[in-house]
Amino acid sequence: MPTFDYRCCACGEYFEVFVRGEEAVCCPECASQELEKLLSMPALKTDNTHAQAMSAAKRRDKRQARDNYWSQRDYERAHYEEDTGIKPKYEETPKKYKLTDD
Repeated sequence: MPTFDYRCCACGEYFEVFVRGEEAVCCPECASQELEKLLSMPALKTDNTHAQAMSAAKRRDKRQARDNYWSQRDYERAHYEEDTGIKPKYEETPKKYKLTDD
């Protein structure tokens, strides 16, 4: 079933409709059949766009893992110091959580 975008010439409403065969289309606001069929761009998925999306997701997941790691460490350090009275030593960011442009 193809989906088409339309603009009503009578009221100016923009809408999309699933069209079956030669079915008549009318505006959902004013029921006018004076419509302009609009050109809509199809969504394309290529190897390049897929690779870009996967790269962005990988960077996002790495940042989230780093943030989760430090949140957990801050929580543990605060409770360790609270419980023992000893301030934990500074900890370097583990290599797997460092942000780099791979």
